[in-house]
Amino acid sequence: MARAHEATRDSGNGKVHAQSADLTAAPSVDGANDTDSETGFSPSRLAALAERGIAPLIIILFISVAVATAVYVYRVYVGVTHDAETRLSMMADMTRARLIQDTFSGSGNPIEPMNQTRLADAMPETASSLPVIVFAANPDGTIISSQPFVPETNGQNLNDVLRGAPDAYTQGRFAGFLDLHDNKATEYLAVARRIPMDRGYLMMAVARSDIREQWHREARFSATILLSMDLLVLLIGMAFNWQANRLRQLNETKTAERIRLATALSRGRCGLWEWDLEQGAITFSDSMCALIGMPAKETSLTISELEGLTHPDDVKLRDVAKEVVAGESKWIDHAFRLRHADGGWVWLRARADVTSDISDPERLHLFGIAIDITDKKKIEAISEQADRRLHDAIETISESFVLWDADEKLAMCNSKFIEQNGLGAKDSVVGCTRTDIAKMGDQSDLMAHVQTTDTPIVCRLKDGRWLNISERKTRDGGIVSIGTDITELKRHEEKLVDSERTLIATVADLQRSRQALQVQTQQLVELA
Repeated sequence: MARAHEATRDSGNGKVHAQSADLTAAPSVDGANDTDSETGFSPSRLAALAERGIAPLIIILFISVAVATAVYVYRVYVGVTHDAETRLSMMADMTRARLIQDTFSGSGNPIEPMNQTRLADAMPETASSLPVIVFAANPDGTIISSQPFVPETNGQNLNDVLRGAPDAYTQGRFAGFLDLHDNKATEYLAVARRIPMDRGYLMMAVARSDIREQWHREARFSATILLSMDLLVLLIGMAFNWQANRLRQLNETKTAERIRLATALSRGRCGLWEWDLEQGAITFSDSMCALIGMPAKETSLTISELEGLTHPDDVKLRDVAKEVVAGESKWIDHAFRLRHADGGWVWLRARADVTSDISDPERLHLFGIAIDITDKKKIEAISEQADRRLHDAIETISESFVLWDADEKLAMCNSKFIEQNGLGAKDSVVGCTRTDIAKMGDQSDLMAHVQTTDTPIVCRLKDGRWLNISERKTRDGGIVSIGTDITELKRHEEKLVDSERTLIATVADLQRSRQALQVQTQQLVELA
């Protein structure tokens, strides 16, 4: 129902409180929406709001997780790079200090090429955690030692091995990325330190690929979790979108069905209603309210008020409720009148079945339909009035009247017919055939006669009366028979016949007397 009115009853008077729900994205029809009486929102409206609100939220969450993952991965990379640079700087400082202490201890000579072992010993133990390349060069930049040992680099200038090396070893303290002249396009994070007293330079480098491997190891687990969360958010969003589309289609189908139902109820002048017998709550649909001209938003009624709208001569609602509660009836079918908002009366025929609440089988409900039969009642009244007029008309005529249907069963007759045939009450002969009526009455010869022509027939009854019977066929195959009592006419006819006979006899006597006089006259003439 477009407005399904949820009802509760005030204690003591059974007052019905009905809340109505507006239809969303469709005309107001019966059953289109069920509005939450507390929030004022219908489920379909809440679903639409959720769909419009959650989809952008999921997109924002997806983007946020993706951005957070990217930021986290970048921060890990920056942290790993910074940590590598810090380690290189610490190693360079420690190696420089050890070389100054062990290798050069007071001599002004640069590092000799044969000091590979001392260079390895000067490096701190933590150097093994990173694949570090160490170069030791004299003041002009010529490499004189390396660790691990790379023979091909000895004797070469740092500028020939690392691009940008002149800046590195001339500045004395340097940290940055340099390229190798080995056509491998490998980039190194390098740290340079100047050995005091112009004794040379010390440079340490770590390949960026090794830093990236360390970065991958540290960021892989957390990034996988974040990406999994992002993928989960995406899957949830896709599932929600699919479910929302499916729910929208179901709602559209359900709404279309409700619109069709409401249209059918409206066109059929019908309405749905429900009666909670325990709470005394009566719920009307919009179409039901429209039948009695009651606005759907003003359907707060009490049982007494509803009975006040009922015609006093019709069924009592409390009596119906008592019958149902007592188990005397499992369904109802009553016709009654309700007062329309314009002051007139509307005839309704209410049909309903008694059902139990699923959660509480002892709680009884009446759920059914009410049909507007006002026009039918008007037609019945007009038809009844026409029938009365017809009966009055056939009763007032002096002739007997009888109507036979196509099966030669008596459909209608007047009391004159009953009287002429010696029958009982009129109602006892309706539906009987001619043969049955012939057996019931005392004019069997008359009933056994079936007229086959349109020519009237004259019959004499057992009591001496005469009838002139005229029968005509109707369009549906029935027969209309009218019997006129012509007893007086027959008596007059008999009198006329008797008078004619007397007159003829008198004339004959006169003729005989005349002939006798003529004979006597002739005799007198002859005698004279």
